[in-house]
Amino acid sequence: MALVASGLAEAGDDEALSYIEGLRALQPVEADGILARLFARQGRLEEATRALEEALGRFHQEPWASSVLTLASLRLATELGSQDPALALRLFQTVREPFALHADDDDRLPVMAQLLSRLNLTSSCAEVLRPLEPHVLWNLNWLALRRDCYATTRDPLAHKAAADLAEYLRQEPVRFVIDLERR
Repeated sequence: MALVASGLAEAGDDEALSYIEGLRALQPVEADGILARLFARQGRLEEATRALEEALGRFHQEPWASSVLTLASLRLATELGSQDPALALRLFQTVREPFALHADDDDRLPVMAQLLSRLNLTSSCAEVLRPLEPHVLWNLNWLALRRDCYATTRDPLAHKAAADLAEYLRQEPVRFVIDLERR
């Protein structure tokens, strides 16, 4: 049932609604996630965000939600947040706190960073990032966001964040590209 509902939702087909409602009795988290995708594909961003907030909110209480659904929901959060800073703020607030049992943190944290990057860097970004210290995600986007946030807010960790990003860039492998057109 979930597979059919997902396929129809991805196509933006209203027929997905009957499958979603049938799924809701058995798996309400999955139903909300699929409903959010249906609304997003139909361009109904406000309704998609509301349904996604509901699904993501349930991940905070229900650790047995499917990791596949969690990842799909987080990707949808990034997609919706990239279209409107107001939606990014709402979705950021939903993914800001860890899910139950810290499930899917490796997927949640980069999405949190992407949503945060859509917002104006204010003093609140340091408040959000500080609890993640000192074991921050070690990827370019996250480290750059962290450096920019702490520099903008004149946080005491600004120097450390800049040094961490510089270290990351120093360790990054050199890209090897062959220019075949010059031959």
